[in-house]
Amino acid sequence: MHEEEDTLTFANRLLSRGPAGDDEETGAWLSDESNVKLVDRSALLNHAVDPRQFPGLKEVELARLRERIGRRRRRLTRWLSAAASVLVISSVYLVLSREESGDGALVERVEIEPGSYRAELVLNDGNVIPLARENREIRASESVRIRNDSLEGLTYSDAGKSESAPVYNTLKVPAGGFFPVELSDGTRVWLNASSELRYPVVFGEGERVVSLSGEGYFDVKADASRPFTVQLDRSRVTVLGTSFNISAYEDEGKIHATLVQGSVLLVSETTGRQLLLKPGTQGTLDVASGALSARGVDTEVYTAWKDGIFYFKEMTLEEITRALSRWYRLEVLYDDPRLKHEKYNGKMPMYSGIEDVLRKIEMTGSVRLKIQGRTLVVSGR
Repeated sequence: MHEEEDTLTFANRLLSRGPAGDDEETGAWLSDESNVKLVDRSALLNHAVDPRQFPGLKEVELARLRERIGRRRRRLTRWLSAAASVLVISSVYLVLSREESGDGALVERVEIEPGSYRAELVLNDGNVIPLARENREIRASESVRIRNDSLEGLTYSDAGKSESAPVYNTLKVPAGGFFPVELSDGTRVWLNASSELRYPVVFGEGERVVSLSGEGYFDVKADASRPFTVQLDRSRVTVLGTSFNISAYEDEGKIHATLVQGSVLLVSETTGRQLLLKPGTQGTLDVASGALSARGVDTEVYTAWKDGIFYFKEMTLEEITRALSRWYRLEVLYDDPRLKHEKYNGKMPMYSGIEDVLRKIEMTGSVRLKIQGRTLVVSGR
């Protein structure tokens, strides 16, 4: 550390840019327990990026900043293990260790990290291409150019050649993943964890149809001559040009379409009934019965995930832990099933460490949340 650089500045520089210069000097600095604690308490390490410090950044840009800091934090942690014989950052996220469970048995603790840009692209011929945050061209069809952009995700653009038969791709986002795609017509779709979208690489002259399971936010390119339809389990949503969110996870038994702007038509294929939604309205379909209902909502609650934000507003603990399980790849176990129905409010970055998220939920309710391996155990106080 240079003489003119105080310890806090050095700690923040170390976290934001990683070790630089003399590794031996940095290792010696970290051998001081007080310096280690300073690093451990750093706001950067906790992803506590204060929007007031970055007034020009939008929420999605802040989320990306938090993710970059998280990656640097993990690289730093690996470096510290080799360069200094100290345990650093243990209170911020879970590292591989062992602890005793309530019955005295040893339980392996694993690193629980937030979700990130990752998905699989399944081509029409069955080939599977792993995707991450990167810049590359994907050669898959003569009719379309596919680019994987480090910020924008997949982008399809017409190459000016026609296919003899429709060509479909499927974008699969696993648990702990998130990925955006821009379709050939200019429609943008953001896919949440545990979701899948099937779509033609080039839309024809008629109706534009895609299929969704899981959750996706759609910003549909307006085209009055070609309606856009999202095919779901025993239902569909049809629009001309609009922005809306669809949650259609199989394990929930209900499909929710939340309209931000424009208009959409939610159709039950079981009963044939239709529901025309207006902005600020959420339509719900009971998959088993085909029943439709609508209510006014704060749309941000159901779309904030697209910008890297958990937004819980009068949500049950069951709904919240289900979202956490998909994002952090966890199993959930309730000691008392009645706890599932307690309601909570909160707003926090999705790129926060799991312990930080659980601590905030505990502060606002009457439950205890504990990680055992890859299981989230929920119990009453």
